[in-house]
Amino acid sequence: MPARLRHLRRAAPPRQADKLIQGLVRALQALKLGQAADATSAMGPMIDKANVAPVNRIVEKAIAGSAEVVLRGGPVTEGPLAAGAFYLRCLGYLSRSLGGG
Repeated sequence: MPARLRHLRRAAPPRQADKLIQGLVRALQALKLGQAADATSAMGPMIDKANVAPVNRIVEKAIAGSAEVVLRGGPVTEGPLAAGAFYLRCLGYLSRSLGGG
């Protein structure tokens, strides 16, 4: 577990914090990405590809600003969903605000 995520232990004992984070990662990884019309999809596309880039910039900025990455998401670049506006699940921890702009 990244060091900063250990701050969760203020609210929960170490084993519970670890289980919570591991459970969140498993739950996110289990979400099926797919077309909105696909009833088996749990997570559809963004509105359009133009909206993927700003989201990715926010994630990149967070990582550059020392965010602890637990599950690295990003634009889908391979496979049948690459033609759409899909962004892979991500989970991280920010110890401070990135600020505006």
